[in-house]
Amino acid sequence: MPIDNRAARVRDQIEMLASVSEHHQYVQRTFCSLAAKLANDMVSGWMHAAGLKTRVDNMANLRGVLPGNNPQGRVFVMGSHLDTVIDAGKYDGPLGVLLAIDQAARLEAGSLPFDLEVIGFSDEEGVRYHSSYLGSSVVAGCFDQEQLSLKDAKGVSMQQAVEKFGGDVTKLSKDQIPKDKFLGYFEAHIEQGPVLEEKNIPVGVVQTINSQERVEIKVQGVPGHAGTTPMMIRKDALAGAALMIAEVEQLAQKDHENMVATVGKVDVFPGASNVIPGNVNFTLDLRSPNYERLSTFSKKLQQIFSGITQKRGLTYSWNLIKTNKSTPCDDQLTQILSEAISQAGYPVQALTSGAGHDAVAISNLGPVALMFIRCKNGISHHPDEFVATEDIGAAIKVCDVFFDKLSQQMQ
Repeated sequence: MPIDNRAARVRDQIEMLASVSEHHQYVQRTFCSLAAKLANDMVSGWMHAAGLKTRVDNMANLRGVLPGNNPQGRVFVMGSHLDTVIDAGKYDGPLGVLLAIDQAARLEAGSLPFDLEVIGFSDEEGVRYHSSYLGSSVVAGCFDQEQLSLKDAKGVSMQQAVEKFGGDVTKLSKDQIPKDKFLGYFEAHIEQGPVLEEKNIPVGVVQTINSQERVEIKVQGVPGHAGTTPMMIRKDALAGAALMIAEVEQLAQKDHENMVATVGKVDVFPGASNVIPGNVNFTLDLRSPNYERLSTFSKKLQQIFSGITQKRGLTYSWNLIKTNKSTPCDDQLTQILSEAISQAGYPVQALTSGAGHDAVAISNLGPVALMFIRCKNGISHHPDEFVATEDIGAAIKVCDVFFDKLSQQMQ
């Protein structure tokens, strides 16, 4: 099939998948939701049509295998995630999965010297449990079992959600790809930034993925009547949390070349207009290309938070949900990808990823490579997220060359 037709098919699949959502007004597919199951069902059909043997594992990952010509051979993985943020765009994650399926459809069973496994990971965004890479960490064998006790906003534990979805948490280790069988991982993803568009280049090659820390902060004060409690004796958790959040922004702005920091969710209890807030929970997302810089920033924030809460008669807890150091992409796979981009007729643009990707977790198994695809105005995690069909075609062209070169080198 001509590349233009393949690109149009992927574009149409993107549109169809975007209709599968937990919310009728915008795109939202969170971990182990009904929408996630419906998305797995839809994409599974496309995997079958591409000749893949499919299954859903115990962490809700959708997995399809195209067998190679060596029964004792290793496995090469291509994929991305099918979950989304709230009020999401259509391309972040799913485009990488659909490009992988397109590649499997181009190839025939037995044509590669390795098995090709296409994976639609169940949770990269970490919306439901504030802990990302749930699906890919199980595949990579680095999943923290203690996370199964985490609870979502409705009090549903991760274990309960997984079991309701059909998974068995006692068998998660069986879903890992053995390290001695793992050959490598390639992920195609929208850039989520403006560099490629500014340089008028459709694709780029990622050198490294920045370090990240996710934290949940709980601030405890004393609730009271809004009309009868004097201002000078209040222990208002929200007023304290507001100062803490302001410090997050101010401290990050002072080191803006090395740090980004985001408070993306705030919950106030009891949440009544006539009651002084007694408890506030908020999330904190820290990222930096330098892990040591990130750690220093994190410790400084904790000192500042301690000072604010002590001065105001409050208490707080710092609950580290997840942390990872910066992840370098593999030299050999990156070289193959760079050669594929050049052979496909495009300039080779090196990039750094400020966003996290499933490649971070999969790197625990072995070598990873990451290709970025131009997105309009660099917008992501937003309904205006958009990738032109021509750029999808460019990505397909590069993927074709990449796998042809990879197959030749792995003979």
